[in-house]
Amino acid sequence: MPRALMWIVAVYLPCAAIGSAALVAYAAVNFPVAGGNPWWQAPPIVLWGVYMAAVSEVMMCMVLFLPRAPRAVQDAVVDVGLTWVGMALAVATSVAVGLAPTWLLVVLDCVYLVLIAAVAGLWVRLYRAYGTVRDDNPDHDSCRVLDSSIA
Repeated sequence: MPRALMWIVAVYLPCAAIGSAALVAYAAVNFPVAGGNPWWQAPPIVLWGVYMAAVSEVMMCMVLFLPRAPRAVQDAVVDVGLTWVGMALAVATSVAVGLAPTWLLVVLDCVYLVLIAAVAGLWVRLYRAYGTVRDDNPDHDSCRVLDSSIA
């Protein structure tokens, strides 16, 4: 795939995830299908979009900026992050919004926040482990310094 097309995908995927989730959240608030307060139904839907955008951004960051990352790690981010966790959360969000108990929606919001923080942590860890050194001094290995500070 040409690099310019990868950049288009890197910009489009997060926007599509957040935009579609925002559209569904708008419909859920303005046309409620379940009882309860519809304003509590919007955050889990939007946070699902943010989670999917974060995982897709990690995926495209690995393709564009982390050429040393193993292909198995890239496949795991797609398989686990988008397919298994993302689709399971989509089903859980649909059920929670359909049933609309406030406590379930708040718990789901907390789960999304923890997962988004975990994806951000994964992104930092991948960049520290497989990022390229952009320094003119060949004796300076910033990846090794960052890795030693974690361990």
